[in-house]
Amino acid sequence: MVSKTTIPTLAVILAAGKGSRMKSLTLSTPKHMLSVAGKPMLEHVITRLKDAGIGRFVIVTGYLGHIIEDYFSDGSKLGVNISYVHQPEPNGTGSAVHSTVEAVGSEPFIATFGDILASTDTYLSLISDFGASPCDALLALNWVDDPSAGAAVYLDESSQVEKIVEKPPVGQSSTNWNQAGIFVFSPTVFEYTGKLVPSPRGEYELTDAVASMLADGRFVRGHRMSGIWCDVGRPEDIGHAAELLEKEQ
Repeated sequence: MVSKTTIPTLAVILAAGKGSRMKSLTLSTPKHMLSVAGKPMLEHVITRLKDAGIGRFVIVTGYLGHIIEDYFSDGSKLGVNISYVHQPEPNGTGSAVHSTVEAVGSEPFIATFGDILASTDTYLSLISDFGASPCDALLALNWVDDPSAGAAVYLDESSQVEKIVEKPPVGQSSTNWNQAGIFVFSPTVFEYTGKLVPSPRGEYELTDAVASMLADGRFVRGHRMSGIWCDVGRPEDIGHAAELLEKEQ
């Protein structure tokens, strides 16, 4: 059932992974604390969400999580409230989201991967879209040449999601919409993250939870993003992200 509370004020940030593609940069620093334009990338995520009206955060930590927790503490130095949930085993984004079920409770919330940088306007637009038409899940989408590195999302004419495919084969997708790593969920999502089984990659995938929601006829919509977007997954992405943030000023 779609939540009657329409404006999320809470964000869940997934920041548990080691970031092995960052190579030596993450030997002693969690990926989400790597500096982008003079600040940890996670700080950019938090401050932009704050500027969009989000005041409470649940950060899922794992690898070197104490560094994240020591830096941000309770969030008061940024003017927000932060709590933490530890994911002891990095076994998937679906598992990470499910670990927050008690911290989130019964309200809608934004969920984002901690290595995705987007503009404040993107978050504002997403929140406004959800408020105007509440749904079980609202997926932020960006247009790419080939969504094989992420999740391909198929929409109908009204922007309802018809299908989502995690990491489809290169050149096989007939959609250019990629799931951008930012979501608004109603608490309904926990019914599905709680029933996940390991994917062929051996992970509990958030994409699989969304696919199960679709199979059950849940109301899942896509939100076409505009503005900056950067997945900071490799060393070369750090400079690109800094350039995007500079252009945003």
